[in-house]
Amino acid sequence: MNPNWIKNIIAIRNGELDTACPICGAKRVQYKETIVNAKTGRGYGDIWCDECKHALHLSRGVFDAPPISTTDKVPDGLKYYGLKY
Repeated sequence: MNPNWIKNIIAIRNGELDTACPICGAKRVQYKETIVNAKTGRGYGDIWCDECKHALHLSRGVFDAPPISTTDKVPDGLKYYGLKY
């Protein structure tokens, strides 16, 4: 996993929206947290680049309510790390 994706998540959660994609360098990174269990705050997150479509999925996490997101929807056709594409 590219650790810069995690750095981007931390930056976005801290209010810095001008983050660069660790794959192509474009400043078109988007992030979406989805809470599945409102009582525990557990859910998942996705971060991706709108330019090159590379992405990282966080399969489990505990998020604050309301969840932090730069967009309402995760687009189709993303190239997730670790998957063949």
